[in-house]
Parts: sequence; C-alpha cells; structure tokens
Amino acid sequence: MNAPIHTKRHSVYSDTREQHRLQMGTRPFEESPCEQGFSPAITTHSPSPSSVEAKATQPGFQLGDISVMPKSDSLPRPAQTEQPLLRLNTPSQWVSRQVSQGAAAVQRDWLGDLMASIQRITAIAQHRTQQTRIANIIQQGLAIVVDPSKGTRNRDNLLHNSCEWIQQGHCRVVILTPTHDSTTRDPTQGVAYFDPQVFHPNVGGDYPADPAVKVSPHLKYDVANALGGLQPGGLVLEIINPARQSDDEIKGTLIHEVQHDADQTWPRQVWAVAGGPVFNDYQSEFRAYWIENPEGSANDRFGRSSRRARNNRIVTFTDPVSGTIHTCRTRFRNRRQENIFWHLVNTGYDYVPQFYTTDRAFRRMVNSFSRPVGGNLVNSVRIQAVSQALTACTPASARGSAEVTALFAAVDQLDQLDRRFLSNRWRAGSFWQQARASLSPRIYRQFRQRIGT
Repeated sequence: MNAPIHTKRHSVYSDTREQHRLQMGTRPFEESPCEQGFSPAITTHSPSPSSVEAKATQPGFQLGDISVMPKSDSLPRPAQTEQPLLRLNTPSQWVSRQVSQGAAAVQRDWLGDLMASIQRITAIAQHRTQQTRIANIIQQGLAIVVDPSKGTRNRDNLLHNSCEWIQQGHCRVVILTPTHDSTTRDPTQGVAYFDPQVFHPNVGGDYPADPAVKVSPHLKYDVANALGGLQPGGLVLEIINPARQSDDEIKGTLIHEVQHDADQTWPRQVWAVAGGPVFNDYQSEFRAYWIENPEGSANDRFGRSSRRARNNRIVTFTDPVSGTIHTCRTRFRNRRQENIFWHLVNTGYDYVPQFYTTDRAFRRMVNSFSRPVGGNLVNSVRIQAVSQALTACTPASARGSAEVTALFAAVDQLDQLDRRFLSNRWRAGSFWQQARASLSPRIYRQFRQRIGT
C-alpha cells in the first residue's frame, strides 16, 4: 500500500452497501377504506404521550402523530386552517403532507434504529457464514494429495501447502467482513470491517452497535478494494470481505498471502534483500501475484512470460508536496512481468510509481526482476523448518553438533515437491544463499547431497 505502510496485500474489491426498505404494517381491511366509508382525517399537531394514550381508546387508531378517524358527521371535522387532506386507497398510505417536525424526527429515529439493528444482525450472520466457508476451503486444500509430477507451480500443490502452512500455525487467519455501516462509521479511516479478535477455525464475532464508536478491538479499517493482507511480521493473515470472491479467488488469496509469509522478507528476516522495505515489498508482491494462479491457466490474468514486454506506457508520479511531475519509460523483459507491474500501479501500491520514477536503484531492480526468485516459492512448511534450522548454524558448527544434527533431521522431512523446487538453485536462490552463509564448505556439500542437488 502507500509507503511507508508495509502491509503486504492484494486487491480488487469495491464495497457497496445494500439498501433496505422497511414498510410499516397497517391494520387489515377486506375492502378499501373508500369502499367502507372511511377517509383519513390527518391532523398536524404534535400529540403528547398522554394525549396519544387517551386517543388510543377512541374510534380509529394512531400512528405516530397521524390521527386516522372514521368519517362521521358526529365527529369533529378538520379546521379550515389545517392542510388539505390527502386521500389514498390503503391505510398504509395515509400520510400527512405536513407533520410535526419533532414527532417526525422521533419516528425517523425509531425506524432508523430498527433498520440498523436488522442490518447489523444480518452482517453478523453473513460474517459467520463466510468464516465457515473459508474453513471448508482450507479443509478441501488439506485433503489434496500433493503430486510432484505436476510441478512446483501446480495450483493444487500450492493450495495444499498453503493450507498446511495455516494449519501448522505459521500464521493465524482472521476473516474480516463489512459492518452494516462499513462506509459511514468512520470514512476518514476507510471501510469498517469486523472481527479481528476471532481467528480460524473459530466461528463468531461482533462489533459495537453504536455507530458513534469509531475505535474498538473488534473493528478494523482498510481500503475498499482489499482482498487480503498479511500484517507486519507475518503473524496474522487477513481475508477481507470473502463474499465478494469466488472459491477460486479465495484459493488464490490464500496462496498469495501465505507466500508473503513464506518468503521471509520482512525487515530483519533472513531472506530480506538490501534496499529496504520498498525493495522487499515489491519483490514479495511480484512473487505472490506470479504464483497465485498458474501461468497460462484459465484464472491467470497476467499473461505469458515467454512473450516480450511491450514497454509502450509511461510511468507517472506527481509529488504531492512540490507538485513536480516525474515520468519514466519502462524497460521490462517479458509480458507477465510488465502486467504485474502495471497491476500494482493501478491498484493502490503508490510507492511503486513513486520509486520507479525517482529512484534509479529501485527502477533497475524492478526492470531486472523478470521472474520470481525466492527461498520458498512452494509455500512449504518443511522448507521453512530447514531455514529455521539453518539460523542456528554457523560456519564453525561441526558435523556432529546438535544444530547440524537438527538441520539434517529437518532436511530428511522434505518431500519430493520440496526437493524438486530446491533443485533449481537459481529460482531458490535465497535458500541457498542462507545455506552457504550458515555452513562450512564441507557441511554445505553434505547438505546439498542430503537434499539431492
């Protein structure tokens, strides 16, 4: 998102509040009031509670400050100074052209409160429905049997690994759905969602009924087009308004967000590259978008990496302080790389055009980052375990040391898909760089042999 906020997420969603209308109930009539000899006598006074109670015992009935009386010569007629009567066909349509401002406000408040309560109950019910739905999708992913023959970019393989990542607690999943007043509760903070206090696989959640409460542990604000997010450090994975996503899109979101955690590129994490947060954020988003749908699949929107980039558009950034306009022509290598870049530019990753046009080192990195390179592009909990074991090792660690023994035990847990990914030492570059830096040359050779490369 906008620098310097580094919450890795992807988008496309716009919130639209559903409008509800509440029709007031009326007394049942078998015939129209005109056929029964009724006509509404609508007064324009503001009755006190006592006067309403007194009139409730008289012929006719009361609704707010609207008095409906049977037509009869024995009953008082409206004064000439009152407004003309409005005659309609059904009791539910008997309304006054002029009603007391105070009584009308009371009626509006009552109706508004009732409508808000109904909408809030509906929002909470829909929240529980989406929590259950996401839980079912994760269970479906866990049930998939990994097939190494389908390759490291196969979506089923990636979905299974992503769901396994969640199941083993590498990140906690929270489902955020819009409050009933999501766009009006506090527009200065964004769209209001709930409930960040309830984590998968738990079902439930609530939020303050009072719209005046803008801040609460049960509320979370975000931009309107967010689909998901991984909070700093990778501890919490958010799935945002899943009702606007199909099951296939949810699966892509899970793969995408888990990759943000699996790539270990938050500040001070082991696979972070030099250049700071913007370098790592860009590369993390690039990797996550690249793998969320297999290249060339029906759901893929970024095209083929085998096709040459067009490089026919100008990147523009306007400095919000000075008003200076910065422009730059792109020099991408392939079409998929180019399309992911422009998706980031067009969906709110404002740091991308800013740094691309103003920072030569960032621009050079973006142009050369034509394919994803990372330590764990298959979202594997086993590769993560090996990386964690490597952090305990140093070049001085001996073959029989506790840390090297634990490392080799973790290597033995790698499955065939993991080993297939790690066999490409360029694509898994971050992993191998960590290994070389953590092990002596002799242990490093044994490490490679143990993995099978």
